[in-house]
Amino acid sequence: IGRSRPVAVEFYTPSCGNCEAFDPMWREVARAYSPEPGMVIAKCDILAGTTLQNKGVLHDSEKTTWPVVKFYNKDDPNPIAQKTFDELFSMGSLGIIDWINELSGLDARIQNKDEQKEEL
Repeated sequence: IGRSRPVAVEFYTPSCGNCEAFDPMWREVARAYSPEPGMVIAKCDILAGTTLQNKGVLHDSEKTTWPVVKFYNKDDPNPIAQKTFDELFSMGSLGIIDWINELSGLDARIQNKDEQKEEL
């Protein structure tokens, strides 16, 4: 995490109802950043193994409602910001994109259907 580009990671569990509700919003965020080579938008199943705890990404003491999105600067293994489910859901896709833009210094945005057709 945080190698050569900034990274925003959604930490989720597959059986989580909040995570399922958040998924379309996170997909929209990922589409906004898909043309941007300077940013990585990712998802991480926290039940996939213990390596995340071993690397200090998640801590045993973290008791939270999933999903959680953490933002990592390039070359920094520690998150500089994070948002919880309630914060994310109240922000909506546009608010999350604005938050990531502010942290990353980028200017991604959701393209409307006409703009997507023009690129094809």
